[in-house]
Amino acid sequence: MASDARVELPPLRLHHFFAATAVAAVTLAGMKIVASDTASGRVWLSGGVPAVFTLQSLAMLFVLFGFAWRRRGLRFPSQPGHGVLLMLTVSHVYTVAVLMTAQLMPDLLFGPGEPGPLAVLTRIALEWAWPVVSLFSLCLCLWCAKTLADATRWRAFFWFAALMSALVLLSNLLIEKFFTSYFFALGSSTAYWISMGVYYGTPALEACLLAVVAAIDYRRSVSRHWSHWLGVVLAIAAVATNTAQILWQILSPAWSAYPPLAN
Repeated sequence: MASDARVELPPLRLHHFFAATAVAAVTLAGMKIVASDTASGRVWLSGGVPAVFTLQSLAMLFVLFGFAWRRRGLRFPSQPGHGVLLMLTVSHVYTVAVLMTAQLMPDLLFGPGEPGPLAVLTRIALEWAWPVVSLFSLCLCLWCAKTLADATRWRAFFWFAALMSALVLLSNLLIEKFFTSYFFALGSSTAYWISMGVYYGTPALEACLLAVVAAIDYRRSVSRHWSHWLGVVLAIAAVATNTAQILWQILSPAWSAYPPLAN
C-alpha cells in the first residue's frame, strides 16, 4: 500500500518550497501585526508560539496540497503521516480561532463592567471550543487508525493519540465541572497547572511514540511518500518547540511569579 501511494502522489517540487516560504512569511507577519500592540500579545510573541504557529500553518498548507491532489484523482490521505498532518491542521484551526478572538476582541471579552450578549456568547464558544476539538481529534485518530495505519505500530500510535485526546477531553470537562469554566477559570492555580500539564504532556507523549514508530519505518526501509515524512517531522518539531518554550519559562527569573494568580 505504502509504495503504491508513494508512486501515485507527485514528487517534491520547487513550487512546494515557494508556497511554504510564502505561508511562513505571511504567518509570522500576521502574528506580529495582530499581537504586537498589546502586552499579552508581546508575551505571546516572545516564546515559541510563532514557531509552532508556522509549523502548523505549513501542515495546513500541505493538507490543502493533498486535497488538490485528491481532486486530480490521486490518493490522499493514504499514509499515516497524512493523518498526522490532519491532526496538526485541526490543532492549528482551533488555536488560530481562539487566540485571534482573544487578541482582536480583548475589551469585549475581558473589559470591565457587565458583559453584553455578544461577549457572553463568545465566552461560551471559547470555553467549549477545546472540548469540542478534543472530541473531533479523538474521532480523527480512530479514523486514521482504521483507514491510514498500514502496520500494527501505526495503529498503536493512532490509538494512543486517541487516548490522549480522550484525556484532554476529560480534563476539560472536569475543569468545567469543578472550576465553573475552563478558559476563564484560570484564576485557580490548580486549574492552571492541570491545563498546562495536559496541554504540554499529552503532545509530548504522542511525539515520543511517533518518533519511535517513524524510526522503525526508517530502519526497515519502508517506502513512504515525502508528504508522510513531512507530517512526522512537523509534528515532532512543533512539540519540541513547545517543550523548549516551557523549559525556557521555567528557567526564567520571572517564573517565580507564574501563574500570577492566587489559589
